[in-house]
Amino acid sequence: MAQNFKHSANGLTVGTSRTLIYGPVAQGTTAIIFSGTFPNLDDTNKLQHNLKLEKFDGTTYNNELNFIPVPYGSASKAPKIVLNPGESLYATADSAAMIGVSLSVLELS
Repeated sequence: MAQNFKHSANGLTVGTSRTLIYGPVAQGTTAIIFSGTFPNLDDTNKLQHNLKLEKFDGTTYNNELNFIPVPYGSASKAPKIVLNPGESLYATADSAAMIGVSLSVLELS
């Protein structure tokens, strides 16, 4: 079984519409998100923002985290999430470009 470690793209931010942050996972592969950090980037207004994570299986969006508060000057951590072939992970915030994304993923194929 092949194992690949991957990181999300630098500078990825979450907006007010669903933002693809990982996937879709290729056929014959399972992805394990073993570390995820979502920092509050609001240096202008210094406000708290909310984050929602959803797994998409090609048909249905399923909540992983539902509007978790991220206070200014802090970050939220993602739980470990397993994505099967064809699944993707999306994030939504309450304001545009105010939540950053950093993911570490193990792909097994």
